[in-house]
Order: sequence, then structure tokens, then C-alpha cells
Amino acid sequence: MFKDNFFKISLSKVCLTALLGVFFTSDAFAYGSNFLPDKTTKERERLALKCGAPASHDPFVIGGFVNYPPFSWKMPSRVKLRSRDDVVTWSYDGFVPEAVRSALHDIGIEKITEVMYDNSEDLRHAAQKGAVDIVFTAFYDVKTQASMDLIYPAYFGNPINLFSLKENPIEYNEPKDLVGKMGAVRKEETTYSLVRGILPTDTKIIEIEGAKATFEKLLSGEVDFVITGRYAGIAEAKAMGIYDKLYVAKNPVRALKFFAAFSKLSRCTEFKPYFDKEFHKYFTNKEELKNRMKKYIDKWAEIGEIPVPYYSEE
Repeated sequence: MFKDNFFKISLSKVCLTALLGVFFTSDAFAYGSNFLPDKTTKERERLALKCGAPASHDPFVIGGFVNYPPFSWKMPSRVKLRSRDDVVTWSYDGFVPEAVRSALHDIGIEKITEVMYDNSEDLRHAAQKGAVDIVFTAFYDVKTQASMDLIYPAYFGNPINLFSLKENPIEYNEPKDLVGKMGAVRKEETTYSLVRGILPTDTKIIEIEGAKATFEKLLSGEVDFVITGRYAGIAEAKAMGIYDKLYVAKNPVRALKFFAAFSKLSRCTEFKPYFDKEFHKYFTNKEELKNRMKKYIDKWAEIGEIPVPYYSEE
């Protein structure tokens, strides 16, 4: 009897060892052929344990602008709460986040955390500390290069245009067209430093917090023009119901471009070449891009503002 029990225990150990052996092989991670295909099996197993990959406990962290439609804005998981203790999570909506998430999923990244920052300076500081892995709305400048590793080429143009009233339109061809005039820029867009140096010294520029307040300065006649991102300006104007009253100058004041960028302190930089390849696939078809941009401009025009979650006993 003792021999029989010993045989059963030994057999159980063999079976358990075999099962554990199967579990800890690469198949156990259940990653597909798209997961870092040029890496060795050993490297794939190591990388599958980090940055939101199949066997990872730590997420891949992304960050962008929380209030810059149509490119990105934050949305709550629900607006009407079921109870006062209901937990609300926030995620990005908009033209860019859709492509970021899709590209990460394409390379096998399954766990993604989306962090929210109120302005570009806070986002840049987070990248400097490695608190985010990817910033998906970065401009090319000295500060950005110091903390982020830009992914080339830029994925989309973000021209900074001049908006004026149709009843008093201003066409922009060169800076001297704005001599003696007064304009406004959105403070959160950090446009002031980008345009101040190229405009005439007697062109006055004021910074206003928020798109609505900025355009109201134009409608009231307090300023002659507003300088803002072309797509952002159109989306906000449509949301306010004033787009038909505005004239958008054909030539940009600055022709800026958006980059995606990895934080230089990110622990996920080994994924950069794979993300780069997949991410840019979502920005190659011009007709599709045009339709996607229209989709998110129209979506923002419909909601008009970031919803505030609320609880009602009714």
C-alpha cells in the first residue's frame, strides 16, 4: 500500500512538473505572431512580462491633451451615476487616441492606462520623470527633445490659422498683414510663444483661457482675429454654433506638425520601433484621414463640452 501511495505521489509530481513546464513555455504567454516577431523566443518571453504585454502586471501608460478636440479630449466611463459611490474612470476620445490604442494592440500590448494632464507643461514634466511611456500630441521644440524621443516622421499636420469674422475678414499672407491689429490666442494651446516672435511688434496678442472665451472676444469685437489650430478652431466654432460667422485664412501663421513620442525614461523603449511601424499605418490613407477628422469634428460639435458625471435620485 505504501508503495502504491508513493507511486501515486511520484506520478502526481511528474504530472505537475509537466504541467508547470507547459505553463512556463512561451505558449503560456499566449502572444501571437505579431508580438515582436524578430525577437528570439527568450527575448519575447522577457518582454511579455513588461509594459502591458500579455503576461505583464504593469500597464503601458499613454498621455496627451485632455481638452484639445478634435485631436483628443477626456471622457468619463459613465455620465449618469448609479449611486453616489459609483466609480468613474476617464479615457481619451478623439482623432489620435483611437490610432494609439489600435497600434499598441497590433503589437500585442493589452493593458493600457490613460493618464490625464490639464496642460502641455504638466504632460512634459511627466515625460521627463518617466511617468508616461508615450505622449501622442508632441510638438517639435527644444523642451520636447530634452525629455522625449520623437517618432519620425510627424503623423499629422496641425496648421495654426487665423480666424476672423466674415463681415470683416482678414486674409493672412505675411506678418505685415496684421500690423496695428489685435488678436487672441488660447492659453491652454500654448500658441503665444509660437507666433509672438514672427508677428509685427505693434500687433497686440492676448492670451485667453478656453476656446469659448477666446472666440467670444472675437464676436464682441474686442479683438480682430483669433489664432488657433485649424482643426481645433473649426471643431470649437461648430460646437458654439458660430462657424458660419467666421472666415478661416487660407495660409497658416505657423505650419506645425504633431509627433508621437516616447519618454526617454520610459521602461518601454524596446517597443518603440514596433509601435512606430503600426502607428503610422493609421495615417497613410488621406481619404480615410479626412473622413476620420470629420467624424471627430462632428462628434465634438455635437457634445460641445466634456461631460460632468452626476448622480440623481430621480
